[in-house]
Amino acid sequence: MSITGIEGTISNGYTLSSYYSGLYLHPVTVVYDTVLGYHQVGGVGVLIPFAAPVYNHAKAITGGAAGQYIRYGQEMGSAGGIGVDLAAGATLLNYGTMTGAVWTGGVIVGGRGGRGTSFNGAGAGGLGVLLRGAGRIDNSGEIIGGAGGDSGYFGIYSGNGGGGAAGVMLAAGGSLGNSGTITGGAGGEPGEYIWKVILSGHGGTGVYAANGGTVNNSGLIDGGAGGYFRYFSVSGDAGVGVEFKTGGSLVNSGAIRGRDALPSPIAIGLTGAVGVRLGGAGRIDNTGLIAGGNGGAPGQFDAYYQTGCTGGTGGGALVLNGGGTVYNQGGTIAGGQGATGGVSRYSNGGAGGAGGAAVYLLAGGTVINDAGVIAGGQGGAGGAGYPGYHAGPSGVQGRGVLLMAGGTVINGSKTVTTALISGLVGLYAGSTGAATVTNYGSIQGT
Repeated sequence: MSITGIEGTISNGYTLSSYYSGLYLHPVTVVYDTVLGYHQVGGVGVLIPFAAPVYNHAKAITGGAAGQYIRYGQEMGSAGGIGVDLAAGATLLNYGTMTGAVWTGGVIVGGRGGRGTSFNGAGAGGLGVLLRGAGRIDNSGEIIGGAGGDSGYFGIYSGNGGGGAAGVMLAAGGSLGNSGTITGGAGGEPGEYIWKVILSGHGGTGVYAANGGTVNNSGLIDGGAGGYFRYFSVSGDAGVGVEFKTGGSLVNSGAIRGRDALPSPIAIGLTGAVGVRLGGAGRIDNTGLIAGGNGGAPGQFDAYYQTGCTGGTGGGALVLNGGGTVYNQGGTIAGGQGATGGVSRYSNGGAGGAGGAAVYLLAGGTVINDAGVIAGGQGGAGGAGYPGYHAGPSGVQGRGVLLMAGGTVINGSKTVTTALISGLVGLYAGSTGAATVTNYGSIQGT
């Protein structure tokens, strides 16, 4: 295998030629300089159109920022460009160095979505890395999904913010090994219009597997932040840590987190994001931390007449939609914390948000907790009341394990009695499906 080095700065992306069987990027900076204009989609930072290994220690590879296009006479933001686009069978080895809290090499970022200027809103961010089929990504640097575009204008033509993109997408299988940091892109901000509710962009998923695949994490995977609100807009939903649309396999010895919800401008707080969602049959092995995002602070209508709204609910740590197996061997699976209730200046304070559940089995499945901890998130404190009125009630703790349609739970073993499942209700079994529980440790309700 030959290794070809590239140095300097590449300003309009790079496509790997089939002349090479390998590519070594050091210390090249690849930035797709998109010229804003109509019908302008962000360009790909590095495109590998065939099966080849690519070794990246670049200062930065960035997909192109998007421009705008015209649809039905209105300007809309285009999608940001992909940071690295890998054909089926390709291999990306992305490695970097962290100095303090800053990565100084091995950084890949999806392009930002285009700015919106109409009802139709801004463009979505570009994926950090796209693996189109069988192949492998090994990351010890930093990969970030592209941020959604912001929407411009104040007034009736204000639009929604663009959604953040996934840090890594496995489109049709393949494998990902991560000992660095992978983060979903942030949602974009909406325009400003007082008499119309518009939406901020949602945060991107940290790792999204569309059709199976394997993820092995010993680093940090985090969802992207939702877009921040403006006036009477709504903050965007926070991003999920890891999502398998169908089945898949996850081995985690690091940390995977759903993103915390942002504050809400009005009414109750928003719900934190799910840590890991498994859409079909598969297996999750955990010796590290899997956590749901914390709930968001509630809003108020103005600075004087505060409403004492309810704090946001914590996100679930694990959600299994279609069966599967969870094997927690000495790790921690924890629901997100509820947010503190809103303060009131004329009545009782708002209630604290409920904690998120640790594990949801929505259609059966198996949970094996071997010397680990599975715990619902803590509820938020009640908000302070006006003098002479009461503080709001605290939020309840989330449940430990919920068997909504049956399933199997094995907590500990004959030789391991330290396994713990706890929550408002340690283990809840719904009215449908057969539930089987074998307990050698502790199952606690509060």
